[in-house]
This record gives sequence, structure tokens and C-alpha cells, in this order.
Amino acid sequence: VAQAYLAPILVTFLLLIVLLASYLILFRRHRKFPLMRGKLHYAEAIVCAVMMASLTVVATWHVYAAERQIRLAAFTTLAQTQVASIAKELKDIRSGLANLHHFFLASGYVDVNEFSLFAKQLNQNGPEQTYFWAPAVHAGDLDSFEMRVNQRLEQPFSVWQSGLKNERLPPSARDTYYPVLYIEPSTNRNGLLGFDIGSDRIRRTAIDAALHDGFTMASDLTVILGSESQ
Repeated sequence: VAQAYLAPILVTFLLLIVLLASYLILFRRHRKFPLMRGKLHYAEAIVCAVMMASLTVVATWHVYAAERQIRLAAFTTLAQTQVASIAKELKDIRSGLANLHHFFLASGYVDVNEFSLFAKQLNQNGPEQTYFWAPAVHAGDLDSFEMRVNQRLEQPFSVWQSGLKNERLPPSARDTYYPVLYIEPSTNRNGLLGFDIGSDRIRRTAIDAALHDGFTMASDLTVILGSESQ
């Protein structure tokens, strides 16, 4: 606001200085120094030229300032619309994750069918997302965890991490693993079961931050498993 008032004040002050200087020049020619009238013969023309140039500068500046203000207002409106849309989508995602979290807390055990039904409902009520459930498994419980999951899923299951060529490798020694247990939608994604998301540095950073701060966290851009998307 202060800058908006400062510019007109400075312009007005400049014009007053030009008018005062013009007046002094004419006053000198007619009153003080009659011998210098020849030298100041074109004083009126010079004063008019200076005044017109000053008015041209002022008018040009005002047009530029008005156009800049219009562009700024249009950009602000567009930015606010985009921010509101992004904020709503992030809020929906956070709400879906919170609902999924409470769903597991309220249930003694959630099987794959229950997870699938609940996650499908989340996708119907908001933007479609791929939901993973990856429980924290301590290193000492890893073997027994794999055995229980094999019995429940009735299919081979083991915890693994991705190699440099995207090959499956046994997980490196860590205190805690985060293997993908459930996926929805599962189409073309079942091959990701057992992947330890804690083995990925970018995802692990987000996990550690969420555990430390107790808030929902977003990771930096990373390739989605099983696709070329980010």
C-alpha cells in the first residue's frame, strides 16, 4: 500500500519541480536579466517541450502500472484457483489415508478382501489413487511374518527389495522392514507384494519424517513401482 501511494507522490513532486524551474527561467528572462533575453529567446518552447516530455513519461508509467496491476490480478486469481484445487485434492488424499488408518486400528485383523472393499470405496469418494498397506515388521519377526502371510494369502510371499536392474533381491539388514501386504487397485500390481518400501531412500525419508513428526508426509518425486510414472 505504501508503494502504491509513493509513486504518485514522487511524480507530482517531480512535476512541481519542473514547473518551478520553468517559472524561474521565465522570471529571469523578463525581470532579472534583460540582457540575456536573446539567450533565453526559446525558453517557452524549451519549457513546453520539458512539460510535454514529463507528461508523456507520467502517462506511459501510469499505463504500464495499470497493465501490470491487471496482469498481477489475473495471475493471482488463477493461482488461487489452482491452489484451492490442489489443496482440496491433498485434503481428500489425507482424509482417505486417515480413514484407512482408523479402519485398521478399529479392526483386530484386516484381510485382503476387506482392504480391497474399503480402498475401492475411498476411490469412489475422491480422486483415484493406488493404496498400499505396508506394515512395520521388525527384523526379528520377519521370518514368522512371511510364514503367516503365506498361510493367509495361500500364495508364495517373501519380502524383497529392488536391485539396480529392477531385479528382486533379498532385503538388506535393517531394524525394520515395510513390505507391501495389500494393494488396491491390484490390477497389474500384484507383483509388488512383499516389496520393502523402506529399501527405497526417497520413500524411507518420508516414512522416517512421518514417524518423527506424527503427520502425513509426501515423498519427493520417485518412480512408481511397476510403471514409468512418478
